[in-house]
Amino acid sequence: MASYQKVIIAGNIGKDIELKTTAAGLSFVKFGVAVSDNYLSKSGEKVETTEWFNCAFWGKQAETIAQYFSKGSSILVEGVMKTSKYTDKDGVERSSTDLVGKEFKFLDKKSASQGAQAPAQQATSSLDDEPF
Repeated sequence: MASYQKVIIAGNIGKDIELKTTAAGLSFVKFGVAVSDNYLSKSGEKVETTEWFNCAFWGKQAETIAQYFSKGSSILVEGVMKTSKYTDKDGVERSSTDLVGKEFKFLDKKSASQGAQAPAQQATSSLDDEPF
C-alpha cells in the first residue's frame, strides 16, 4: 500500500526567530506557528481555538525565514510531520513532532508593499539529510 504525507498550514509566528547552526555548519530555524479557527457553539456564541505547530526549516530557507520573518508575521508552511526522540538535560527521554518545511510563503501584505518579500522557497535537500 502506498502512502503519502503533505501538511499545509497558514498562521502567525509565535516569537522572534533565531537562526542556529549545527556542528556540521548547517543553518536551521525552529519556530511555532499559531493557527486559529472560529466556529459557533450550540448556544450561538463565537468560539476561537488555536493550535500550535512546531516548524523547522534548514539551509538557505532557514536563513531567509530568519531574515524576513519575526513574531506575529503571517506565514504559509508546507511540509511533512516528523517525530524525533531525544534525551533532555535531566536525562529524560522525550519526543518532539515538527512540521519539517519544504516550502513557505509570505502572507503579510505589509512585507510585500515594503519590498521585503523574498520569493517562495523550495527544499534543496532531502529529509534524510536533516539531523532529526
